[in-house]
Amino acid sequence: MSNQNQAHNSCVRRKPEVQVLNGAFAVPSVTDAAIWVENGAVSAEHSAPEYAGVSASKIDALKFESDVPCLNTIVVKGETSCVEIDKASIALSGTGCSDFTSKGAGVLTYEKGTTVIKDSEIVTRGATRCCTIATSGGTLKVYNSKLASYGGPLPEDYVPVIGPGMMEPPYPLGLGGNCRTHLSMDNSESFFYNCDIYAAAWAAVSTDAGGGYCYAEVNDCNVNCEGNGYVGYADNDCHLAFYNSKLHSGNVGFIQDGNSSLIIKGCDLTCDKYGMLIHGGMENWDDIGVIDIQDSSISVNNQIALCKSTNVDIYMKNVKLSSETGVIVESKLTDDRMYFTRRTVGPESYGVQITFEAMDIDGDFLMSDSERKQHLHFVNVNLKGTISGNPQVWFSEGSKWNAVGTSYVTLMGDVSLDMLDGVKGPGGFGGPGDPVIYAYPGEGCKLEKGEYALPTAGKLIVL
Repeated sequence: MSNQNQAHNSCVRRKPEVQVLNGAFAVPSVTDAAIWVENGAVSAEHSAPEYAGVSASKIDALKFESDVPCLNTIVVKGETSCVEIDKASIALSGTGCSDFTSKGAGVLTYEKGTTVIKDSEIVTRGATRCCTIATSGGTLKVYNSKLASYGGPLPEDYVPVIGPGMMEPPYPLGLGGNCRTHLSMDNSESFFYNCDIYAAAWAAVSTDAGGGYCYAEVNDCNVNCEGNGYVGYADNDCHLAFYNSKLHSGNVGFIQDGNSSLIIKGCDLTCDKYGMLIHGGMENWDDIGVIDIQDSSISVNNQIALCKSTNVDIYMKNVKLSSETGVIVESKLTDDRMYFTRRTVGPESYGVQITFEAMDIDGDFLMSDSERKQHLHFVNVNLKGTISGNPQVWFSEGSKWNAVGTSYVTLMGDVSLDMLDGVKGPGGFGGPGDPVIYAYPGEGCKLEKGEYALPTAGKLIVL
C-alpha cells in the first residue's frame, strides 16, 4: 500500500454564443434525496419514506435505480455526519442539473460532512449527472469502487452559459460531452483508491470553483475519459494529485489553470490528442500554475504540453515522453477568443518555466508566446530536437543537445561546445538539411560571438 493510501485510510456541439456569468459558482441547492443524512441523523423531511429507518453511520448493500431528474441518491451534510457506504449499486438516468448546484449526483457530501464509499458501483446516464460530488468543506473517500458517467441529452430549453447554470464544458477548451464523473469544489477534499473511473466525455476527475482551496487525489486507479474530454482538471485554487495509476483520454490528459497545482507520479498516461493544456490569460496576470511529474510515461499523438498565454512552472523527472507529431512543448498566445480579450500581462510575468531532469527527450520545443518569458532547463538530459522562439535555455553538466533543423535560443549559464551537436540532415553531412543553432549569449554564457562547426553535422552561430 502506498504512503498516500496509508495516510488517508479512514472514515461536440457547435461553438455557441455564450453568456459569461461571474459570482459564486459552487452553491448547492439540493432539497431532497433517497437518503439524506444531516448532522449525524437521517432526515425524514428530505429522505424518501422507505429509507427513513436506515443507519445514519453505515449504509450496507443499497440497491437504488432512478430516472427522476435531479434526484440525489445519498446526501451527507454537516460536520457531525460521517457515513460509510458499503457494496452499494446506484444507477441513475435522466437529466441532472448544473453540477455547481450539486443536484442529481449519486453521492454528495458537503458542509463538512464525511463520506466513505467501499466496494460500490455508481453509474449515471444523463447530462450533468455526476457520480460523486464533494463541496463546501466536505470530505469524500472512495475505495475499490467503479464510477462511470455516460452523459445524455441536454434539456431542450438549455442556453449555453459559462458559469452558474453551465451544463457542458466551456467552448474555448475544445471539449465535448456533458458530464463529469467526479467533481470537487469549494474547500473539499476527495480521495480515490483502487477504483475504476470512467467518463464517456467531458471529464473523469474535475475540480472547479475552489473557493480558495480544493484537493482531489487518485491512487492506484484506472481512469479513462474515452471521448472528447480530460482525465483531470486543476482549476484555480485547486490541487490535483495522481499516484501509481493508469490513465487514458480520448482528447487531453490534464488541464491546468491559474494558481493551482498538478502532481503526477508513477502513472502511465496515454492521450489520443495531447497531454496537457495549460491555459490562462484571464484577469490575474500574476497567477502561476505548478505541475510536478515524476517516474511516469506520457504517450500522445500531438503536443505533450500546450501552454496558452499562461504562467506555469513545470518539473519533469524520469518521465518517458512520446509524441507522434514530435512536439514536446508548444507555448503560444491563446487562440481562445474569450481569454484573449480578457487577458492581462504584467511587467514581470513569470511565463513558462520548465525543468527536465534525468530524461531522454526526442522532440521539439515551439516557444512562440511573445508576451511572457520562456525558460527551458535541462538537467542530465539527452535532447534530440529543435528549439524555436528564442527561449532562455540552460544545459547543466551531463546534458547533451543534438539539434535537428534550425533553432533559435538564448543560451544561459556555463554551456560548453561539447554539450552541443547536430543530427545529419537528409542531404548528408554539410547538406541542406543539416541543423543550424542561432544563439544569443545570455547571462553566464561564455561563448564568443562567431560560427562554430558542430562535431557531427551543422553549426552553431553565436550572435
